[in-house]
Amino acid sequence: MKKKQKRYPVPQKVVEPQLPIKRWMHVVCAFIIVAAVFVAYGNTLGNSLIWDDEFLVRDNTYIRSFSHLFDIFKSFLAVSSGNINNFYRPLQDLSYMVDHFLWGEDPFGYHLTNVLLHAACAVLVYTLAFLVVKHWLAGFVAGLIFGVHPINTEAIAYVAGRADPLYLLFFLSSFILFIVAAGKSNVKKRAAWPYTTSIILYICAVLSKEIAVIFPAFLLLYIALFYEKGELRKKLLRSTVPFIAVTLFYIVLRKTVLDFSRAAPSFAMAEYDFISRTLTFFKAFCVYLQLLIAPIGLHMERTIGIAHSVFEGSAFLAFCAASGFLATAVIAYRFSKATFFAIFFFIIGLFPVSNILIPINSFIAEHWLYMPAIGIFMLAGICVVFVVTYEKMGRSFLAIARVIIALKLIVVLAACTYMTHQRNRDWKDEISFFKNTIKYSPTNARLHLNFGNTYSELGQDDKAIEEYRRAIELDSRYPESFANIGAILLERGQHEEAERYIDKALSIKERFPNALYMRGLLYEKKGDFARAEEVYLKALSLTPNFIDCHFAIAHAYLAHSQIDKAQEHWHEVLRIAPDNKAARGFLERYSR
Repeated sequence: MKKKQKRYPVPQKVVEPQLPIKRWMHVVCAFIIVAAVFVAYGNTLGNSLIWDDEFLVRDNTYIRSFSHLFDIFKSFLAVSSGNINNFYRPLQDLSYMVDHFLWGEDPFGYHLTNVLLHAACAVLVYTLAFLVVKHWLAGFVAGLIFGVHPINTEAIAYVAGRADPLYLLFFLSSFILFIVAAGKSNVKKRAAWPYTTSIILYICAVLSKEIAVIFPAFLLLYIALFYEKGELRKKLLRSTVPFIAVTLFYIVLRKTVLDFSRAAPSFAMAEYDFISRTLTFFKAFCVYLQLLIAPIGLHMERTIGIAHSVFEGSAFLAFCAASGFLATAVIAYRFSKATFFAIFFFIIGLFPVSNILIPINSFIAEHWLYMPAIGIFMLAGICVVFVVTYEKMGRSFLAIARVIIALKLIVVLAACTYMTHQRNRDWKDEISFFKNTIKYSPTNARLHLNFGNTYSELGQDDKAIEEYRRAIELDSRYPESFANIGAILLERGQHEEAERYIDKALSIKERFPNALYMRGLLYEKKGDFARAEEVYLKALSLTPNFIDCHFAIAHAYLAHSQIDKAQEHWHEVLRIAPDNKAARGFLERYSR
Protein backbone atom coordinates (compact mmCIF):
# COMPACT_ATOMS: atom_id res chain seq x y z
CA MET A 1 0.00 0.00 0.00
CA LYS A 2 1.40 3.38 -1.07
CA LYS A 3 2.08 5.87 1.65
CA LYS A 4 -0.14 8.92 1.37
CA GLN A 5 1.94 11.93 0.35
CA LYS A 6 1.80 15.01 2.52
CA ARG A 7 0.11 17.95 0.82
CA TYR A 8 1.89 21.25 1.07
CA PRO A 9 0.13 24.58 0.64
CA VAL A 10 0.63 26.15 -2.77
CA PRO A 11 2.70 29.34 -2.34
CA GLN A 12 0.67 32.41 -3.18
CA LYS A 13 2.08 35.17 -5.37
CA VAL A 14 2.89 38.26 -3.34
CA VAL A 15 1.11 41.28 -4.78
CA GLU A 16 2.94 44.55 -4.19
CA PRO A 17 0.78 47.43 -2.90
CA GLN A 18 -0.20 49.50 -5.90
CA LEU A 19 -1.55 53.00 -6.19
CA PRO A 20 -4.22 53.17 -8.90
CA ILE A 21 -2.88 54.44 -12.24
CA LYS A 22 -4.40 54.63 -15.68
CA ARG A 23 -2.51 54.33 -18.96
CA TRP A 24 -2.70 58.04 -19.70
CA MET A 25 -0.94 58.69 -16.38
CA HIS A 26 2.10 56.80 -17.68
CA VAL A 27 2.20 59.30 -20.54
CA VAL A 28 2.01 62.17 -18.06
CA CYS A 29 4.86 60.69 -15.99
CA ALA A 30 6.98 60.23 -19.11
CA PHE A 31 6.27 63.82 -20.20
CA ILE A 32 7.30 65.17 -16.77
CA ILE A 33 10.53 63.15 -16.87
CA VAL A 34 11.42 64.42 -20.37
CA ALA A 35 10.64 68.01 -19.33
CA ALA A 36 12.86 67.63 -16.24
CA VAL A 37 15.74 66.35 -18.41
CA PHE A 38 15.51 69.39 -20.70
CA VAL A 39 15.41 71.75 -17.72
CA ALA A 40 18.56 70.12 -16.32
CA TYR A 41 20.47 69.77 -19.60
CA GLY A 42 19.03 72.57 -21.74
CA ASN A 43 22.11 74.76 -21.23
CA THR A 44 24.34 72.13 -22.90
CA LEU A 45 22.81 72.98 -26.27
CA GLY A 46 25.09 76.00 -26.54
CA ASN A 47 28.25 74.09 -25.64
CA SER A 48 31.18 73.74 -28.01
CA LEU A 49 32.94 70.60 -29.20
CA ILE A 50 35.71 69.83 -26.71
CA TRP A 51 38.41 67.29 -25.93
CA ASP A 52 37.49 63.88 -27.42
CA ASP A 53 34.71 65.56 -29.44
CA GLU A 54 37.48 66.72 -31.76
CA PHE A 55 38.61 63.31 -32.96
CA LEU A 56 35.12 61.78 -32.78
CA VAL A 57 33.37 64.57 -34.69
CA ARG A 58 35.55 67.36 -36.02
CA ASP A 59 38.40 65.18 -37.37
CA ASN A 60 36.23 62.13 -38.08
CA THR A 61 35.94 62.55 -41.84
CA TYR A 62 33.96 59.34 -42.36
CA ILE A 63 30.87 60.85 -40.70
CA ARG A 64 30.64 63.45 -43.49
CA SER A 65 29.31 60.97 -46.03
CA PHE A 66 27.09 57.88 -45.90
CA SER A 67 29.42 56.36 -48.50
CA HIS A 68 31.58 55.31 -45.51
CA LEU A 69 28.77 53.33 -43.89
CA PHE A 70 30.53 50.02 -44.54
CA ASP A 71 33.91 51.40 -43.42
CA ILE A 72 32.73 52.24 -39.91
CA PHE A 73 31.60 48.63 -39.39
CA LYS A 74 35.00 47.12 -40.17
CA SER A 75 37.34 49.27 -38.10
CA PHE A 76 37.76 50.94 -34.73
CA LEU A 77 35.93 54.04 -33.52
CA ALA A 78 36.53 57.22 -35.55
CA VAL A 79 39.22 55.51 -37.61
CA SER A 80 39.34 58.37 -40.13
CA SER A 81 40.41 60.87 -37.44
CA GLY A 82 43.85 59.30 -37.07
CA ASN A 83 43.27 58.51 -33.38
CA ILE A 84 44.20 54.87 -32.84
CA ASN A 85 42.13 52.94 -30.30
CA ASN A 86 40.65 49.51 -29.62
CA PHE A 87 37.01 50.56 -29.33
CA TYR A 88 34.55 48.98 -31.76
CA ARG A 89 31.41 51.18 -31.70
CA PRO A 90 30.07 51.50 -35.25
CA LEU A 91 26.63 52.69 -34.12
CA GLN A 92 28.25 55.59 -32.28
CA ASP A 93 29.95 56.59 -35.55
CA LEU A 94 26.63 56.09 -37.36
CA SER A 95 24.86 58.43 -34.92
CA TYR A 96 27.46 61.13 -35.65
CA MET A 97 26.95 60.48 -39.35
CA VAL A 98 23.22 61.16 -38.98
CA ASP A 99 23.98 64.28 -36.92
CA HIS A 100 26.35 65.58 -39.59
CA PHE A 101 23.71 64.98 -42.26
CA LEU A 102 21.15 66.96 -40.23
CA TRP A 103 23.30 69.67 -38.67
CA GLY A 104 26.60 69.80 -40.51
CA GLU A 105 29.31 71.21 -38.22
CA ASP A 106 26.91 72.93 -35.79
CA PRO A 107 27.55 71.57 -32.24
CA PHE A 108 23.96 72.39 -31.26
CA GLY A 109 22.57 69.37 -33.12
CA TYR A 110 25.07 66.93 -31.61
CA HIS A 111 24.27 68.14 -28.09
CA LEU A 112 20.54 68.00 -28.82
CA THR A 113 20.87 64.34 -29.82
CA ASN A 114 22.65 63.58 -26.53
CA VAL A 115 19.88 65.25 -24.51
CA LEU A 116 17.16 63.45 -26.48
CA LEU A 117 18.89 60.10 -25.96
CA HIS A 118 19.21 60.78 -22.24
CA ALA A 119 15.54 61.76 -21.99
CA ALA A 120 14.57 58.51 -23.74
CA CYS A 121 16.78 56.52 -21.35
CA ALA A 122 15.15 58.25 -18.35
CA VAL A 123 11.69 57.20 -19.59
CA LEU A 124 12.98 53.63 -20.06
CA VAL A 125 14.34 53.67 -16.48
CA TYR A 126 10.81 54.59 -15.36
CA THR A 127 9.39 51.71 -17.40
CA LEU A 128 11.91 49.13 -16.15
CA ALA A 129 11.47 50.14 -12.50
CA PHE A 130 7.68 50.00 -12.90
CA LEU A 131 7.87 46.47 -14.33
CA VAL A 132 10.25 45.25 -11.62
CA VAL A 133 8.77 46.94 -8.54
CA LYS A 134 5.16 46.77 -9.80
CA HIS A 135 4.51 50.33 -8.70
CA TRP A 136 4.37 53.41 -10.90
CA LEU A 137 5.75 55.70 -8.16
CA ALA A 138 8.99 53.68 -7.87
CA GLY A 139 9.51 54.06 -11.60
CA PHE A 140 8.65 57.76 -11.53
CA VAL A 141 11.14 58.50 -8.75
CA ALA A 142 13.89 56.40 -10.39
CA GLY A 143 13.32 57.97 -13.81
CA LEU A 144 13.28 61.54 -12.45
CA ILE A 145 16.45 61.15 -10.37
CA PHE A 146 18.24 59.44 -13.25
CA GLY A 147 17.15 62.22 -15.58
CA VAL A 148 18.49 65.14 -13.52
CA HIS A 149 21.31 63.67 -11.39
CA PRO A 150 24.62 65.51 -11.99
CA ILE A 151 26.64 62.27 -12.08
CA ASN A 152 25.39 61.84 -15.64
CA THR A 153 26.81 65.11 -16.97
CA GLU A 154 30.00 63.42 -18.13
CA ALA A 155 27.94 61.16 -20.38
CA ILE A 156 25.58 63.87 -21.69
CA ALA A 157 27.19 67.34 -21.55
CA TYR A 158 29.82 66.60 -24.16
CA VAL A 159 29.35 64.83 -27.43
CA ALA A 160 32.01 62.15 -26.89
CA GLY A 161 29.86 60.76 -24.07
CA ARG A 162 27.34 59.64 -26.72
CA ALA A 163 28.23 55.94 -26.35
CA ASP A 164 26.64 55.77 -22.87
CA PRO A 165 23.10 57.01 -23.61
CA LEU A 166 23.19 55.26 -27.00
CA TYR A 167 23.99 51.78 -25.71
CA LEU A 168 21.71 52.22 -22.69
CA LEU A 169 18.80 53.12 -24.97
CA PHE A 170 19.15 49.74 -26.72
CA PHE A 171 20.08 47.91 -23.50
CA LEU A 172 16.99 48.99 -21.54
CA SER A 173 14.68 48.61 -24.55
CA SER A 174 15.91 45.05 -25.01
CA PHE A 175 15.48 44.29 -21.31
CA ILE A 176 11.95 45.71 -21.20
CA LEU A 177 10.88 43.78 -24.30
CA PHE A 178 12.32 40.58 -22.83
CA ILE A 179 10.21 41.12 -19.70
CA VAL A 180 7.15 41.75 -21.88
CA ALA A 181 7.88 38.57 -23.88
CA ALA A 182 8.33 36.61 -20.65
CA GLY A 183 4.92 37.82 -19.45
CA LYS A 184 3.35 36.60 -22.69
CA SER A 185 5.33 33.37 -22.87
CA ASN A 186 2.20 31.23 -22.70
CA VAL A 187 0.95 32.81 -25.93
CA LYS A 188 3.62 32.10 -28.56
CA LYS A 189 2.44 34.50 -31.25
CA ARG A 190 2.12 37.41 -28.82
CA ALA A 191 5.57 36.74 -27.33
CA ALA A 192 7.42 36.30 -30.63
CA TRP A 193 7.77 39.91 -31.77
CA PRO A 194 8.98 41.42 -28.46
CA TYR A 195 11.42 38.54 -28.00
CA THR A 196 12.88 38.82 -31.51
CA THR A 197 13.08 42.60 -31.25
CA SER A 198 14.81 42.22 -27.88
CA ILE A 199 17.60 40.17 -29.49
CA ILE A 200 18.04 42.74 -32.28
CA LEU A 201 18.19 45.61 -29.79
CA TYR A 202 20.79 43.74 -27.73
CA ILE A 203 22.97 43.43 -30.83
CA CYS A 204 22.58 47.20 -31.32
CA ALA A 205 23.62 47.79 -27.70
CA VAL A 206 26.81 45.74 -28.16
CA LEU A 207 27.61 47.66 -31.36
CA SER A 208 27.24 50.91 -29.43
CA LYS A 209 29.51 50.13 -26.47
CA GLU A 210 31.41 47.05 -25.33
CA ILE A 211 30.05 47.12 -21.76
CA ALA A 212 26.67 45.91 -23.07
CA VAL A 213 28.00 42.31 -23.17
CA ILE A 214 27.04 42.05 -19.49
CA PHE A 215 23.35 42.03 -20.55
CA PRO A 216 22.75 38.23 -20.29
CA ALA A 217 23.72 38.41 -16.60
CA PHE A 218 20.82 40.81 -15.99
CA LEU A 219 18.41 38.48 -17.78
CA LEU A 220 19.52 35.53 -15.63
CA LEU A 221 19.20 37.64 -12.48
CA TYR A 222 15.67 38.69 -13.42
CA ILE A 223 14.52 35.16 -14.24
CA ALA A 224 16.06 33.67 -11.09
CA LEU A 225 14.39 36.27 -8.87
CA PHE A 226 10.94 36.67 -10.31
CA TYR A 227 10.08 33.18 -11.59
CA GLU A 228 9.62 30.16 -9.36
CA LYS A 229 11.31 26.85 -10.17
CA GLY A 230 9.40 24.97 -12.79
CA GLU A 231 8.81 24.56 -16.50
CA LEU A 232 8.27 28.27 -17.13
CA ARG A 233 11.60 29.23 -15.56
CA LYS A 234 13.37 26.54 -17.60
CA LYS A 235 11.73 27.87 -20.75
CA LEU A 236 12.83 31.42 -19.98
CA LEU A 237 16.37 30.26 -19.16
CA ARG A 238 16.49 28.56 -22.56
CA SER A 239 15.33 31.80 -24.14
CA THR A 240 18.54 33.50 -22.96
CA VAL A 241 20.65 31.19 -25.16
CA PRO A 242 20.51 33.50 -28.25
CA PHE A 243 21.68 36.44 -26.10
CA ILE A 244 24.57 34.39 -24.73
CA ALA A 245 25.40 33.21 -28.25
CA VAL A 246 25.50 36.82 -29.49
CA THR A 247 27.84 37.67 -26.61
CA LEU A 248 30.22 34.79 -27.34
CA PHE A 249 30.20 35.50 -31.08
CA TYR A 250 30.97 39.17 -30.41
CA ILE A 251 33.86 38.26 -28.07
CA VAL A 252 35.33 35.91 -30.70
CA LEU A 253 35.13 38.65 -33.34
CA ARG A 254 36.79 41.17 -31.00
CA LYS A 255 39.60 38.75 -30.32
CA THR A 256 40.14 38.01 -34.02
CA VAL A 257 39.11 40.13 -37.02
CA LEU A 258 37.98 43.09 -34.90
CA ASP A 259 40.98 43.15 -32.58
CA PHE A 260 42.81 46.48 -32.93
CA SER A 261 44.88 46.17 -29.75
CA ARG A 262 48.20 45.76 -31.57
CA ALA A 263 48.14 49.31 -32.87
CA ALA A 264 46.24 50.81 -29.92
CA PRO A 265 47.86 51.83 -26.64
CA SER A 266 47.79 49.10 -23.98
CA PHE A 267 45.62 49.60 -20.92
CA ALA A 268 47.64 51.02 -18.03
CA MET A 269 45.86 49.02 -15.31
CA ALA A 270 47.39 45.80 -16.65
CA GLU A 271 50.60 46.61 -14.77
CA TYR A 272 48.88 45.95 -11.42
CA ASP A 273 48.27 42.46 -10.04
CA PHE A 274 44.87 40.89 -9.44
CA ILE A 275 44.81 41.61 -5.68
CA SER A 276 45.72 45.29 -6.14
CA ARG A 277 43.08 45.73 -8.84
CA THR A 278 40.41 44.05 -6.70
CA LEU A 279 41.17 46.05 -3.56
CA THR A 280 41.31 49.28 -5.53
CA PHE A 281 37.91 48.49 -7.00
CA PHE A 282 36.49 48.29 -3.45
CA LYS A 283 37.80 51.81 -2.88
CA ALA A 284 36.28 52.99 -6.17
CA PHE A 285 33.01 51.28 -5.21
CA CYS A 286 32.76 53.42 -2.06
CA VAL A 287 33.59 56.58 -4.01
CA TYR A 288 30.82 55.75 -6.48
CA LEU A 289 28.28 55.43 -3.66
CA GLN A 290 29.44 58.73 -2.18
CA LEU A 291 29.12 60.49 -5.55
CA LEU A 292 25.58 59.23 -6.00
CA ILE A 293 24.54 60.37 -2.53
CA ALA A 294 26.52 63.63 -2.51
CA PRO A 295 27.57 64.57 -6.07
CA ILE A 296 30.03 67.30 -5.07
CA GLY A 297 33.33 68.16 -6.79
CA LEU A 298 32.60 66.32 -10.01
CA HIS A 299 35.39 66.34 -12.58
CA MET A 300 36.65 64.36 -15.54
CA GLU A 301 40.11 63.10 -14.64
CA ARG A 302 39.30 61.39 -11.35
CA THR A 303 42.08 59.30 -9.79
CA ILE A 304 42.27 56.91 -6.84
CA GLY A 305 45.17 55.56 -4.79
CA ILE A 306 46.21 51.99 -5.64
CA ALA A 307 45.65 49.52 -2.79
CA HIS A 308 48.24 46.75 -2.41
CA SER A 309 47.07 45.04 0.77
CA VAL A 310 43.75 44.54 2.55
CA PHE A 311 45.46 45.69 5.75
CA GLU A 312 45.92 49.21 4.42
CA GLY A 313 43.53 51.48 6.31
CA SER A 314 41.51 52.83 3.40
CA ALA A 315 41.46 49.48 1.60
CA PHE A 316 40.23 47.64 4.71
CA LEU A 317 37.44 50.14 5.34
CA ALA A 318 36.42 50.02 1.68
CA PHE A 319 36.38 46.21 1.77
CA CYS A 320 34.16 46.25 4.86
CA ALA A 321 31.80 48.83 3.34
CA ALA A 322 31.45 46.88 0.08
CA SER A 323 30.90 43.64 2.01
CA GLY A 324 28.24 45.36 4.12
CA PHE A 325 26.49 46.53 0.97
CA LEU A 326 26.49 42.98 -0.37
CA ALA A 327 25.21 41.63 2.95
CA THR A 328 22.36 44.13 2.80
CA ALA A 329 21.35 42.66 -0.54
CA VAL A 330 21.34 39.13 0.89
CA ILE A 331 19.19 40.20 3.85
CA ALA A 332 16.86 42.16 1.57
CA TYR A 333 16.25 39.04 -0.52
CA ARG A 334 14.00 37.59 2.21
CA PHE A 335 11.76 40.64 2.25
CA SER A 336 11.87 42.23 -1.21
CA LYS A 337 13.17 40.66 -4.38
CA ALA A 338 12.87 44.03 -6.12
CA THR A 339 15.33 45.49 -3.57
CA PHE A 340 17.72 42.58 -4.16
CA PHE A 341 17.42 43.14 -7.92
CA ALA A 342 18.15 46.88 -7.59
CA ILE A 343 21.25 46.29 -5.45
CA PHE A 344 22.63 43.66 -7.81
CA PHE A 345 21.80 45.81 -10.81
CA PHE A 346 24.33 48.26 -9.37
CA ILE A 347 26.93 45.59 -8.57
CA ILE A 348 26.70 43.73 -11.89
CA GLY A 349 26.70 47.02 -13.81
CA LEU A 350 30.03 47.98 -12.25
CA PHE A 351 31.71 44.62 -12.79
CA PRO A 352 32.91 45.23 -16.40
CA VAL A 353 34.73 48.41 -15.27
CA SER A 354 36.05 46.92 -12.02
CA ASN A 355 39.44 45.87 -13.50
CA ILE A 356 39.10 42.63 -11.51
CA LEU A 357 39.22 40.20 -14.43
CA ILE A 358 40.03 42.45 -17.39
CA PRO A 359 42.35 45.46 -16.86
CA ILE A 360 41.13 48.62 -18.61
CA ASN A 361 42.32 52.22 -18.92
CA SER A 362 41.43 53.56 -15.46
CA PHE A 363 40.21 52.56 -12.01
CA ILE A 364 37.43 55.10 -11.79
CA ALA A 365 35.34 57.35 -14.05
CA GLU A 366 32.10 59.16 -13.35
CA HIS A 367 30.45 58.20 -16.64
CA TRP A 368 30.87 54.50 -15.78
CA LEU A 369 28.00 55.02 -13.33
CA TYR A 370 25.55 55.86 -16.11
CA MET A 371 24.00 52.38 -16.21
CA PRO A 372 24.83 50.95 -12.73
CA ALA A 373 23.38 54.00 -10.95
CA ILE A 374 19.92 52.94 -12.14
CA GLY A 375 20.00 50.32 -9.37
CA ILE A 376 20.54 52.96 -6.69
CA PHE A 377 17.84 55.23 -8.14
CA MET A 378 15.50 52.23 -8.22
CA LEU A 379 16.27 51.67 -4.52
CA ALA A 380 15.25 55.27 -3.85
CA GLY A 381 11.96 54.60 -5.62
CA ILE A 382 11.39 51.43 -3.58
CA CYS A 383 12.00 53.34 -0.33
CA VAL A 384 9.50 56.03 -1.33
CA VAL A 385 6.88 53.40 -2.19
CA PHE A 386 7.48 51.62 1.14
CA VAL A 387 6.81 54.81 3.10
CA VAL A 388 3.73 55.97 1.19
CA THR A 389 2.11 52.50 1.31
CA TYR A 390 3.01 51.48 4.88
CA GLU A 391 -0.48 51.60 6.34
CA LYS A 392 0.46 50.20 9.77
CA MET A 393 1.55 53.66 10.91
CA GLY A 394 -2.05 54.91 10.76
CA ARG A 395 -3.83 57.22 8.38
CA SER A 396 -2.79 60.52 9.96
CA PHE A 397 0.85 59.53 10.25
CA LEU A 398 0.75 58.09 6.73
CA ALA A 399 -0.57 61.40 5.36
CA ILE A 400 2.19 63.32 7.17
CA ALA A 401 4.83 60.85 5.92
CA ARG A 402 3.63 61.28 2.34
CA VAL A 403 3.87 65.08 2.60
CA ILE A 404 7.38 64.86 4.08
CA ILE A 405 8.50 62.42 1.38
CA ALA A 406 7.05 64.65 -1.34
CA LEU A 407 8.84 67.73 0.04
CA LYS A 408 12.13 65.88 0.41
CA LEU A 409 11.84 64.55 -3.12
CA ILE A 410 11.20 68.03 -4.48
CA VAL A 411 14.24 69.38 -2.63
CA VAL A 412 16.47 66.53 -3.88
CA LEU A 413 15.32 66.92 -7.48
CA ALA A 414 15.71 70.72 -7.37
CA ALA A 415 19.22 70.39 -5.89
CA CYS A 416 20.23 67.80 -8.48
CA THR A 417 18.86 69.93 -11.33
CA TYR A 418 20.74 73.00 -10.08
CA MET A 419 24.02 71.08 -9.66
CA THR A 420 23.63 69.54 -13.12
CA HIS A 421 22.94 72.95 -14.64
CA GLN A 422 26.09 74.32 -12.98
CA ARG A 423 28.22 71.33 -13.92
CA ASN A 424 27.17 71.69 -17.56
CA ARG A 425 28.94 75.05 -17.62
CA ASP A 426 32.27 73.29 -17.11
CA TRP A 427 31.75 71.74 -20.55
CA LYS A 428 30.89 75.03 -22.26
CA ASP A 429 34.26 75.32 -24.03
CA GLU A 430 37.72 73.84 -23.71
CA ILE A 431 39.19 76.68 -21.66
CA SER A 432 36.41 76.33 -19.07
CA PHE A 433 36.72 72.56 -19.10
CA PHE A 434 40.46 72.36 -18.59
CA LYS A 435 40.64 75.11 -15.99
CA ASN A 436 37.95 73.39 -13.91
CA THR A 437 39.44 69.91 -14.30
CA ILE A 438 43.04 70.95 -13.60
CA LYS A 439 41.80 72.60 -10.42
CA TYR A 440 41.04 69.10 -9.12
CA SER A 441 44.00 67.31 -10.76
CA PRO A 442 46.88 69.83 -11.04
CA THR A 443 49.51 67.07 -11.39
CA ASN A 444 47.78 65.24 -14.24
CA ALA A 445 50.16 65.35 -17.22
CA ARG A 446 47.47 64.27 -19.70
CA LEU A 447 45.31 67.25 -18.77
CA HIS A 448 48.15 69.71 -19.33
CA LEU A 449 48.92 68.02 -22.65
CA ASN A 450 45.34 68.45 -23.83
CA PHE A 451 45.15 71.98 -22.47
CA GLY A 452 48.22 72.74 -24.56
CA ASN A 453 46.41 71.35 -27.61
CA THR A 454 43.54 73.73 -26.92
CA TYR A 455 45.84 76.75 -26.75
CA SER A 456 47.57 75.58 -29.94
CA GLU A 457 44.25 75.40 -31.80
CA LEU A 458 43.41 78.90 -30.61
CA GLY A 459 46.74 80.16 -31.99
CA GLN A 460 48.20 80.85 -28.54
CA ASP A 461 51.41 78.94 -29.14
CA ASP A 462 53.40 80.32 -26.20
CA LYS A 463 50.74 79.20 -23.74
CA ALA A 464 50.57 75.86 -25.55
CA ILE A 465 54.33 75.29 -25.17
CA GLU A 466 54.06 76.24 -21.50
CA GLU A 467 51.39 73.55 -20.95
CA TYR A 468 53.35 70.96 -22.95
CA ARG A 469 56.47 71.61 -20.88
CA ARG A 470 54.43 71.33 -17.69
CA ALA A 471 53.15 67.95 -18.95
CA ILE A 472 56.75 66.83 -19.60
CA GLU A 473 57.76 67.90 -16.07
CA LEU A 474 54.97 65.80 -14.61
CA ASP A 475 55.41 62.78 -16.88
CA SER A 476 58.10 62.58 -19.55
CA ARG A 477 56.65 59.35 -20.97
CA TYR A 478 54.08 61.18 -23.12
CA PRO A 479 55.58 61.38 -26.65
CA GLU A 480 52.75 63.74 -27.70
CA SER A 481 54.10 66.52 -25.48
CA PHE A 482 57.48 66.48 -27.25
CA ALA A 483 55.93 66.05 -30.70
CA ASN A 484 53.54 68.97 -30.22
CA ILE A 485 56.34 71.32 -29.16
CA GLY A 486 58.24 70.10 -32.21
CA ALA A 487 55.24 70.90 -34.43
CA ILE A 488 55.06 74.49 -33.18
CA LEU A 489 58.81 74.99 -33.57
CA LEU A 490 58.69 73.46 -37.06
CA GLU A 491 55.96 75.88 -38.07
CA ARG A 492 58.06 78.77 -36.71
CA GLY A 493 61.01 77.67 -38.82
CA GLN A 494 63.15 76.62 -35.85
CA HIS A 495 64.08 73.36 -37.54
CA GLU A 496 67.05 72.26 -35.44
CA GLU A 497 65.21 72.66 -32.15
CA ALA A 498 62.08 71.09 -33.66
CA GLU A 499 64.13 68.08 -34.78
CA ARG A 500 65.35 67.56 -31.22
CA TYR A 501 61.82 67.37 -29.83
CA ILE A 502 60.50 65.20 -32.68
CA ASP A 503 63.38 62.73 -32.30
CA LYS A 504 62.71 62.59 -28.57
CA ALA A 505 59.06 61.72 -29.26
CA LEU A 506 60.14 58.92 -31.64
CA SER A 507 62.62 57.58 -29.09
CA ILE A 508 59.69 57.13 -26.67
CA LYS A 509 57.30 55.76 -29.29
CA GLU A 510 58.85 54.55 -32.53
CA ARG A 511 55.47 53.85 -34.18
CA PHE A 512 54.13 57.40 -33.77
CA PRO A 513 52.42 58.55 -37.02
CA ASN A 514 52.36 62.31 -36.25
CA ALA A 515 56.03 62.39 -35.28
CA LEU A 516 56.97 60.32 -38.36
CA TYR A 517 55.02 62.74 -40.55
CA MET A 518 56.92 65.72 -39.10
CA ARG A 519 60.22 63.84 -39.45
CA GLY A 520 59.38 63.45 -43.14
CA LEU A 521 58.82 67.20 -43.43
CA LEU A 522 62.26 67.81 -41.90
CA TYR A 523 63.91 65.34 -44.32
CA GLU A 524 62.23 67.15 -47.21
CA LYS A 525 63.56 70.49 -46.03
CA LYS A 526 67.02 68.92 -45.98
CA GLY A 527 66.49 67.63 -49.54
CA ASP A 528 66.54 63.97 -48.48
CA PHE A 529 63.58 62.72 -50.54
CA ALA A 530 64.28 59.00 -50.07
CA ARG A 531 64.19 59.15 -46.28
CA ALA A 532 61.17 61.48 -46.34
CA GLU A 533 59.28 58.99 -48.52
CA GLU A 534 60.26 56.15 -46.16
CA VAL A 535 58.89 57.79 -43.01
CA TYR A 536 55.76 59.09 -44.77
CA LEU A 537 54.92 55.58 -45.93
CA LYS A 538 55.61 54.20 -42.46
CA ALA A 539 53.25 56.78 -40.95
CA LEU A 540 50.56 55.84 -43.48
CA SER A 541 51.01 52.13 -42.80
CA LEU A 542 50.14 52.89 -39.17
CA THR A 543 47.32 55.33 -39.96
CA PRO A 544 46.06 54.87 -43.54
CA ASN A 545 43.56 57.73 -43.18
CA PHE A 546 46.18 60.35 -42.26
CA ILE A 547 45.09 63.07 -44.71
CA ASP A 548 47.93 65.55 -44.01
CA CYS A 549 50.47 62.79 -44.59
CA HIS A 550 48.84 61.85 -47.90
CA PHE A 551 49.13 65.47 -49.03
CA ALA A 552 52.75 65.68 -47.85
CA ILE A 553 53.92 62.59 -49.72
CA ALA A 554 51.89 63.61 -52.79
CA HIS A 555 53.68 66.98 -52.70
CA ALA A 556 57.04 65.21 -52.47
CA TYR A 557 56.21 62.95 -55.42
CA LEU A 558 55.00 65.96 -57.41
CA ALA A 559 58.26 67.80 -56.71
CA HIS A 560 60.12 64.81 -58.17
CA SER A 561 57.79 64.53 -61.19
CA GLN A 562 56.22 61.28 -60.00
CA ILE A 563 52.70 62.46 -60.84
CA ASP A 564 51.16 58.97 -60.96
CA LYS A 565 52.16 58.28 -57.36
CA ALA A 566 50.98 61.72 -56.28
CA GLN A 567 47.59 61.05 -57.88
CA GLU A 568 47.25 57.80 -55.89
CA HIS A 569 47.44 59.74 -52.65
CA TRP A 570 45.02 62.45 -53.79
CA HIS A 571 42.58 59.67 -54.66
CA GLU A 572 43.12 58.24 -51.17
CA VAL A 573 42.23 61.62 -49.67
CA LEU A 574 38.98 61.65 -51.66
CA ARG A 575 38.23 58.13 -50.49
CA ILE A 576 38.58 59.29 -46.90
CA ALA A 577 36.92 62.70 -47.39
CA PRO A 578 34.89 62.82 -50.62
CA ASP A 579 34.26 66.55 -50.24
CA ASN A 580 37.95 67.52 -50.01
CA LYS A 581 38.30 70.35 -52.53
CA ALA A 582 42.09 70.54 -52.40
CA ALA A 583 42.57 66.90 -53.47
CA ARG A 584 39.97 67.28 -56.20
CA GLY A 585 41.67 70.43 -57.43
CA PHE A 586 45.07 68.75 -57.64
CA LEU A 587 43.62 65.81 -59.56
CA GLU A 588 41.92 68.11 -62.06
CA ARG A 589 45.08 70.13 -62.50
CA TYR A 590 47.45 67.20 -62.96
CA SER A 591 45.16 64.72 -64.72
CA ARG A 592 46.41 63.32 -68.02
